[in-house]
Amino acid sequence: MRILLAHNDYLLPGGEDVVFQLEKKLLLSYDNEIDEIIISNQQITNTFSKLVAGIKSLYNPATEKLLKAKITKFKPDVIHVHNFFPLLSPSIFYAAAKNNIPVVLTLHNYRLICSNALFLRNEKVCTKCLHKRIAFPAIYHRCYRNSHLQSLASVMTFSTHNLLKTWNNKIDKFIVLSNFAKKKFVSSKININEDNIIVKPNFVYDQGISQQKRQDFYLYVGRLSKEKGIDVMLNAFSQIDYKVKIIGDGPFKDKVEEFVKKRDNIEYLGYLDRTEIYNQLKISKALISPSIIFEGLPLTIIESFSTGTPVITSDIGAMGEMVNDGVDGLKFKVNDSSSLIQKLRQFEEELSGSDLVYKNARDAYVKNYSPENNYDQLLRIYKLAINAKKKNHSA
Repeated sequence: MRILLAHNDYLLPGGEDVVFQLEKKLLLSYDNEIDEIIISNQQITNTFSKLVAGIKSLYNPATEKLLKAKITKFKPDVIHVHNFFPLLSPSIFYAAAKNNIPVVLTLHNYRLICSNALFLRNEKVCTKCLHKRIAFPAIYHRCYRNSHLQSLASVMTFSTHNLLKTWNNKIDKFIVLSNFAKKKFVSSKININEDNIIVKPNFVYDQGISQQKRQDFYLYVGRLSKEKGIDVMLNAFSQIDYKVKIIGDGPFKDKVEEFVKKRDNIEYLGYLDRTEIYNQLKISKALISPSIIFEGLPLTIIESFSTGTPVITSDIGAMGEMVNDGVDGLKFKVNDSSSLIQKLRQFEEELSGSDLVYKNARDAYVKNYSPENNYDQLLRIYKLAINAKKKNHSA
């Protein structure tokens, strides 16, 4: 199959950029023909460039022209877009429609229905704009980059294309990462046809199970910040003697280091590369995932399952959906240190001494997050998009 990939990458590389590269590698490994359009946010460096980006986010003629040229030269069977905001812009969907090329859009986050893409305000979940056709609260609260002007640009872009029904008329199939995300989009202001939204989780390549014995510690991997629930976890482990190792960096680094000085059971390993993270996962009792927001589909949980490591997660959004309580991990009440303590004690008493929870974690990976399964799902979605375009074109 001839697949044109499109992605507007981020100023600071993140999970979406990783998934884009993983899926590209996966498609190439099955002998598909791949071309790509990648626009970088690295060019947005000052006030003027931010203003220009805000204008282009509504409709960028330059990327429309670029996509038309790619279509003419490459002749793709399908175009798969991962992120189009702000510089690629919805103009690429119009260019694809004019050339009768089917489009698949992965909704890695909630940008279409939330200006900051995370349903996050003041480090708490906020869904004020979910059912509003024009998201005025986002402008008032400066939800995009803490700026009234940039929030206005974001709201105008998405509200305009909501009203124009761009998402419904120019995109053939949507990929979401969880059933939770699908429900949010279906119930939102944009009214995407539910049949066009398909759940396909992310994947990671198999990291294998270590033959080493599990050691006496839990593990946290991720950004050290309020929304990631790092303080919830620190408060829990400051009240019990179970050991936890912390990997990552972020604004709460100083707070983590303060706890380390006070508590012998809390160890901070700093920022480590992926290989060392996998090594730590393979010998840990379980991964702690205490986020207090609607995550997309955390790769760290998938990586943990890949190594046969169970996950203790806050029961919120997709994270609560990924973990089967008492089978491949445990779920605790979001933003509740006492609930986390209770689940840690349950894990110690009921699960840690058995091989079954580790086998189940590995089985969850093989069943739901392996490259082979992901490829089959991806090709099926591409074929559905192609057939939908043919049906609409002939109607």
